Amino acid sequence: MFGLRSIFGKLWPRSNVKKIVLLLLVIILAGSGGLITVSEQTWFCNSCHIMNPYYASWKASGHSEVNCLECHIDPGFAGIVRAKLNGIAQAVDYSLGRNGTKPNALVKDDSCLRDGCHVKESLLTEPVTTVNNLYKFSHQGHIDATVSGLPLLCTTCHSHFEGKEHFKISTQVCFICHFSKADNGSVAHLINTRCWDCHDAPGKSLTQGGVVIDHSKFILAQLDCEQMCHNKQVDPNTLVQDVRCLDCHDFQNHEQYTAKELHLSHSKKDKVECLACHEMINHTARPIKKHHTSLKCDKCHKVPFEAARLAKIEFIKMPGDCSFCHTDPHSGQFKKTCQQCHSEHGWTGRWVADAHGQDSKFPLLGKHKSVKCLQCHKASKLAKARFAGLPQSCEQCHPDPHAGQFNSDCTSCHSEQGWNRLLIDPHGPGSPFPLHGKHAGLECVNCHTPEKQGAVLAEARFVGLAQKGCASCHKDPHNGQMRSSCKTCHTEQGWTGRFLLFNHEKNSEFKMDRIHADLTCSSCHKTGQTRIYSPLPKTCELCHTDIAGQQLAKEAGTINPHAGRVSCVQCHSPDRQNQSPAVYARACQTCHNRRYGDLFYNWMKSFDSRESQAKVILEHLREHNAPEAKTLEQRIEQARSTGFHNLELTLKLWDDILADSIDGNTQAAIKSPETVDK
Repeated sequence: MFGLRSIFGKLWPRSNVKKIVLLLLVIILAGSGGLITVSEQTWFCNSCHIMNPYYASWKASGHSEVNCLECHIDPGFAGIVRAKLNGIAQAVDYSLGRNGTKPNALVKDDSCLRDGCHVKESLLTEPVTTVNNLYKFSHQGHIDATVSGLPLLCTTCHSHFEGKEHFKISTQVCFICHFSKADNGSVAHLINTRCWDCHDAPGKSLTQGGVVIDHSKFILAQLDCEQMCHNKQVDPNTLVQDVRCLDCHDFQNHEQYTAKELHLSHSKKDKVECLACHEMINHTARPIKKHHTSLKCDKCHKVPFEAARLAKIEFIKMPGDCSFCHTDPHSGQFKKTCQQCHSEHGWTGRWVADAHGQDSKFPLLGKHKSVKCLQCHKASKLAKARFAGLPQSCEQCHPDPHAGQFNSDCTSCHSEQGWNRLLIDPHGPGSPFPLHGKHAGLECVNCHTPEKQGAVLAEARFVGLAQKGCASCHKDPHNGQMRSSCKTCHTEQGWTGRFLLFNHEKNSEFKMDRIHADLTCSSCHKTGQTRIYSPLPKTCELCHTDIAGQQLAKEAGTINPHAGRVSCVQCHSPDRQNQSPAVYARACQTCHNRRYGDLFYNWMKSFDSRESQAKVILEHLREHNAPEAKTLEQRIEQARSTGFHNLELTLKLWDDILADSIDGNTQAAIKSPETVDK
């Protein structure tokens, strides 16, 4: 016990700071161990809401007793380390809201074949089973196999699609491989699969249309099912539509990758289900329908059904189109198949598909809908009438009331609901001249006025009215000063006030700062006979010419030393209104030294003292209604505006004011000016 205390005493630090750090490390290590233990529980996977459907499907699956980590973490210590680091990254993404809504997980074959799970040797020797009670299947030939250079994985077939089942064997995945065409352009399948590799031939003879069919005779003759009879069973449409990429990606860059590279990225690097990209493949029989079902087989298939003559039977690979048995009543006008218009229920009347439906080249709407077929398709019998090549444009049937003003189709403005009134707004959104605001309330005839009195609106002028924009109708109030269009500053809701769009920041070369923000427009754009907008000066000295003139004035004997050397913004900050004396004082110190800050206040005090004396004189003159008051007021304002822009001139102006204004009547009210420290 003594030895243990001695060792603990040597290890335990004496410094309080070190004690706190050591305790924190112990707590962090203990907490990390606890977090790792918690994160390995299956219920922890369900703590993220996007995992809820996957957790529910796992709970109802045959793997519900298997911990998630047994499959989703690669075997070995390296797999555990990678998984923990990946989990930290996912936690950070989740906390920052960067996680996607379509999680995917790649379960490697090593996880499926780890100790205590599936055994490869057992899978390869298991007997042939039946999938969905339809298709024969064996793992032999699939494990460690490749298709077009791409490896087959367990998850290629055992996949999780749309959250219905955790591991679902979708026969559509089988179809995608077995029914795809080879890359070399041939009609052969990517995988050489025969029908009886998956199906057993019917054990009993079948009767179809009074004829007995014995499949054993076909098998004995080694005839190919697909080439002989079942040539319409498969629609091998395995192409991937471009729009499917946008289900997961915000961009399309698949064209820069080969098909093999895309498959490796989506099936081996990141598990994406086949059906998330590929279309479903149609693998069904083509039944005989309606009228044809009442016919005997020998009505069309003239050769007797004998095994010895199977190779010569005419009905094998018979054309599926009607022309094989029926003559064309339309004399070859149509390139479509008969089935696109007619049905096996019947060939006329209600059984004929609507040739002028919504998806047709000439759908019948409005007043056209009530027109009988024979009014346009003229013939003694409708089937023998002309259908192809009939006129479809309005002017081929209707005279043009607009005298050829429009190059566009009549349907740009009119609809088939009626021709005597405008149904489609030519000034609506997307038109060359949409009507908004004050324009929207105008009647058509206000702008489109027929030249002849009493003429209808259709005869008025419509084309070329607004070629010059606003100037076509409105006089320019700016007399050509503006280089931009009227729409830059004005809207159709109104031309002034809150409807004015003009903004100095966006629409002019003079950006408004805090000093100018509260000025009225007329402060700069002076009003004479017309307001001046362009050109106007953009620099301080070109606009404030009085200040520039004060700096260059020689009345005091010398030009102000700041003239031409110091810019206005070095003293006057554009972002400050009502700038304080302290800011001016700091500006003086910035260029000179700290002593000039005190000098600034001395000068300001001197100017204020002189101004106070001058105001006393001014008030005295006003009390006596002296005519000199107006002149003195102007001189005081001149001295105030000159200020620090020209110190010598300002002092001279104040001294002249006081010297010229002091007389016997005002002497008692005036104090002696203070000495100015120069």
